[in-house]
Amino acid sequence: MRALAVLSLAAVAGCALGEGEGAVDGQVFIRQCARRSSVGAAATANVYAFGEAGAPVAYSMQPSFFAAEPIDDFPRLMPKNRLNMRVQSDGSRIEQADVLFVNLSDTREVALALGQDLPVGPNTNVRATLSLNQSCPTPEALPALEGTIRFTEFGDANLGRVEPNFRISWGDRLQASFSFRVIDVRAATLGGLGSVPLEPAVGGELAGFFDFIVRQGQRAQSYP
Repeated sequence: MRALAVLSLAAVAGCALGEGEGAVDGQVFIRQCARRSSVGAAATANVYAFGEAGAPVAYSMQPSFFAAEPIDDFPRLMPKNRLNMRVQSDGSRIEQADVLFVNLSDTREVALALGQDLPVGPNTNVRATLSLNQSCPTPEALPALEGTIRFTEFGDANLGRVEPNFRISWGDRLQASFSFRVIDVRAATLGGLGSVPLEPAVGGELAGFFDFIVRQGQRAQSYP
C-alpha cells in the first residue's frame, strides 16, 4: 500500500502544470537587443548584438515550461478551433522568459495530417515566432519562423477520431518535432520603405521538439 501511494504521488507530480520535455537549439542572429539597467526616468539601456549576420551564435533554450491554450470557434457547421502553444525557458512571466510560440489556426487540419510535415510560415495554418525576452529583450525586429513541424501526438487524432468539431482538450498530449529558419518579415515586406532597412535584422536556424500534456491553470491560459 505504501509503495502504491508513492507511485500515485509520483504520477500526479509528473503531470503538473508546465511540465514536459523539449529542446530548442540552433544558430541565431539578432541585430540589436536592449536591456534596461533600471526603471523610470533614470533608466539606461545596454544595447548589444546577439551574434552577427554572417556569424550567428549558438543558442540553446533548454525549456522547462510548456503550456497550451485551446480556443474554441463559434458554433457553426465547420468550426475552426484554434490552439496556442508556448515552450519557455522557465515558468516566469512571458515578458521575462525566452519563448517559442506555435499557433494553430485550425486544429482539425493539423489532426488530419498527423505524422506528416506541415508548413510553417507567416501565411500558413501553423505559425511560429521566437521571443528572446530573457536573452535579447526589446529587439529591433521580432524573429518570425518558417519551416516545417510534424505532430506525432495530437489529442484524439492518435485514436483515429477527427470529427468536424475536432479540438484539443485538457489532458491531451501534444508531441511534435520542428525545423525552422529565423526570418525578418518586416525587412522582407517593408525593407527600403521609410526607415525600414533592406538587410534583415534577424536570422539563423532552429530545430527541436516538445512533448507535454495540456493542463489548465493561471500560468498557462489567459482565461483558465
